[in-house]
Amino acid sequence: MKRLAGARSICLDAYGTDLTGQKYDLEIQRADKGTDPHRARYHSSVMDIENLDAGQEFTELPDTYTIFITEKDFYGKGEPIYPIERMNLATGKPFADGETYPLCEWRVSWGL
Repeated sequence: MKRLAGARSICLDAYGTDLTGQKYDLEIQRADKGTDPHRARYHSSVMDIENLDAGQEFTELPDTYTIFITEKDFYGKGEPIYPIERMNLATGKPFADGETYPLCEWRVSWGL
């Protein structure tokens, strides 16, 4: 992963690309502390830095998915997956910047 001078470094648990060029960061979180939404945002920003070189247009950024699989249901609502996207609050429509943060509870995700 590329690094900005002085920036906090991270190690992605699993990083991959599908056949359409979409990028995925899969993170396994056993502790509640690691599921903070700010952490998902930082992981997503690291993928953006990795996938845009000097001189490239911002429209060349691939769609990214930062997927956190947690040991506990982070929101406590009993849902197996919480897909999180940015929303334009004035229009009620998705911001459509290509970032999605699916949050999954591992026992439900794998039927355990």
